Order: sequence, then C-alpha cells, then structure tokens
Amino acid sequence: FHPDLARSELWVINTNTSSTGGSTVTFRNAGQTGQTAEWLRDGNAWHFMSLPTGIAFSADNENFATSPGIFDANHDGGAPFTGPTLWSSDPAIYAQPSGGNGSHLDMLHETPLGQGIAWETGNVFWVADGHTGDVVRYDFVDDHGPGNDYHGDALVIRYPEVPVNSISDELPGHLVLDHASGWLYVIDAANGTVNRLDIATGVVGGAPAFAATESLTFYGQKTGCTVEAVASGLSEPVGIEVHENRLLVSDHATGEIVVYDLSAAGFPELGRIATPADRIMGIRIGPEGHLWYTDAGAEEVVRLRANVVSGVPQAPVLSDLTVGPTPAASGEGYVRFTALQSGTAELTLVDAAGRVAYSHQAPVQSGVYHTWPLQAAPGLYTVALHLNGQVQTSRWMVVE
Repeated sequence: FHPDLARSELWVINTNTSSTGGSTVTFRNAGQTGQTAEWLRDGNAWHFMSLPTGIAFSADNENFATSPGIFDANHDGGAPFTGPTLWSSDPAIYAQPSGGNGSHLDMLHETPLGQGIAWETGNVFWVADGHTGDVVRYDFVDDHGPGNDYHGDALVIRYPEVPVNSISDELPGHLVLDHASGWLYVIDAANGTVNRLDIATGVVGGAPAFAATESLTFYGQKTGCTVEAVASGLSEPVGIEVHENRLLVSDHATGEIVVYDLSAAGFPELGRIATPADRIMGIRIGPEGHLWYTDAGAEEVVRLRANVVSGVPQAPVLSDLTVGPTPAASGEGYVRFTALQSGTAELTLVDAAGRVAYSHQAPVQSGVYHTWPLQAAPGLYTVALHLNGQVQTSRWMVVE
C-alpha cells in the first residue's frame, strides 16, 4: 500500500519474464467503489526489474524498491550481478522516459536471486539473498536521479547468521520488519521456517564471503547478532506480515495463512485461515485492517474482509462497545467500552476510502468503563478499537 493513504493505492508486482522484465499494477481506490487499475512497465525493466519477487515502500519519501529474482541482470551468462532497485512512485517519473537507463532512481548489485524486500527507514531496505543464503541491509543514501548510474555512496551490510534458502525460482520467501520492536522476520522457505533478527544487534567486522560487484562507500558484514527461531513445520512459506503481536505467513502448498502469537513464549500457532487461492503468494494488512493476498494461479488480488486478529480464538479483552450518536449531526461523538484487560488501547476511525480520519491512544484499566471522544467530517466510518492484539469494530455515520 502506498504510504500516503489519501492516494488509496495498492501496488502489486508482476514477475513476468526475464527478457521483458517485471511490471506493476496500481489499484486506485483499492477495494472501494470506483476502483481502477493501471499496468506499467519501465522501459529498461529487463535489467532493473528482472523477475522481481517483492516490492516495498518507504514511508519517509514515498519511493519504493523491488527485489529482482534474476541471477545476472545483464543476461550475458556472466558473473552474478543484480540487487534491489529504487523507484519513484511519482507518476510523472515512474515508467516514463528519462533519456537514460529507464526511470529507476538507483540500483545495487550484491544480492543475486533476491527473495523479497522490506523497508526500514529513508532509502534503507533489507533483501533476502537466495544465492548466498543470508540477508543484506542496503542503504542507497541519496538516489542518483531517474535514469542515471552513480552507486558509489551506498552502504551495504550482510548478515550471514540469518538463513535464507529458496525452494525454487518460482517461489520467493519474503521478509518483513516490525518497526515497533526492531525485529526483522525472514522466511527460510526450503526449511519451512521463519526466523527473526534483532537489527540493533551485531558487530561489524570481517570480509563478506560474497565479493562486492561495484565500488561502494562501505561493504561489510555483521556477526554476533540476536537471531531467534519463530515458526517451523511450514510446507512452502512465501508471504509474511506482522500485525501488532501477530505473525502471519502464507503457505503456497496449502493455500492457508498461518497465524502465530508473538507475545507468548514459544510463539504458538493460534490458527489457520483457509483461502481458495490456487497459488497464494504475498500478503499484507491494509490500512483499513483487512487482510489482502495475491493469487498467482488465478492472477488476482483478494481481500479478506473479516479482521484477521478477531478471527483467531482468544479471550475477550473488550465489551459493551458503543458508538454514538449515530447519525451524528455535529461531527462529534463518543466511544464507550469496558476494558476486560489492562493495556494501551488504540482507537482508529477509517473512512469509506480506507483512510484514517481520526485516531486516539491511551492506557486503559481492566474492569473500567471508558468514554473517549470522536470527531470527523460528514461520511460513513468504521470505528476500530484495538487492545492487546484484538480489535472490535463498529460503524458511525456523520451527516451535514
């Protein structure tokens, strides 16, 4: 999802072929009335977006990056030479002629057979390397502008202690960063497992086993990191997402989305969400709280409207949720509820386009009846109240 929620855009990456390069489809007003779809391919996608496996946005600058799954982006049968590519989401730049090497903003080349990509901050992205079997942190620093070719300011660090093993060229294994905790969750597809890396740990030292293919400001590795096993026993894990204290993993072999509890010892499996997908791939929680997945077999994107967190059997944490008045003529109202557990509750008000119109967060006490204010412009809204990994929703209407 584009980080500017006012754009209401869902971006999907297509693998296509190595000779054509990949492409993107942008769904505007995603899942809403008036949804449209735009297919785009950069003029030099055969190199800069060859067999892409993942896409991730920077919430800091609205750039996005893709992870090519090709071994050699030059297609000349030579040494491995490929890695993540940085793009602008500005429609005046992306996939438009630049007079140079396509419209890309930057590209680096230290991760052949990239399995997936996740954003950290600024122009910093993490890539799972299917060739060397580790994860790599890329900092593009400043992009070189559309179609140019300077890469020398980049900082690249390898993390050889995080295992990455692919199943096949057609099945990537994604990764996702939980910004709240600093844990990077990485699929080890061939072993059917998920591991996590504390990105704040480790010591820089030693030369990476994979030699740099270009001149960089820094290229090294970190060892001594905190790495933990989270999940095992999966058949063909592909997509991965973190939502509050839940980990979700899509299994290509079964078509299921498996849910784990990150707040409990041993990260127990909480349940499985069956889907009709022919070939389930990437997954994402949208800004409205619904779960979306791609089905490569049916060539479609599917939204599961039931909230994934509330669909897992758990002890209730909220009761007596009341939203009023409805309809509200003044644009101001209230939410009342009883907290059955103590913690920090978060209230979000989402409009019909999936945009967050209002939010409020505060600590709550178990057994206490709370009243919180609501305010919004005229429209129909979904009110979502989150507490300890669960969510309860209601509807609220504001009229002129």
